[in-house]
Amino acid sequence: MIQVFVNNREQQIEVASSLMDLMKILHREEDKRLAVAINNKVIARVEWENTILQNDDKIVLIHAVYGG
Repeated sequence: MIQVFVNNREQQIEVASSLMDLMKILHREEDKRLAVAINNKVIARVEWENTILQNDDKIVLIHAVYGG
């Protein structure tokens, strides 16, 4: 197991888990209004499956809000 931080909260995940694996754990894989950054770098949705998370990664989930 490794630990990552999702919006500053510790999350334990399996070694070699992808960003998509984490999104499935969090039940956010289908959320089309979600942007994700790892260590201050935005990760495109098409790269979620191929992005392998590392111990102590800092992940920020940003939920888009419509309107003004």
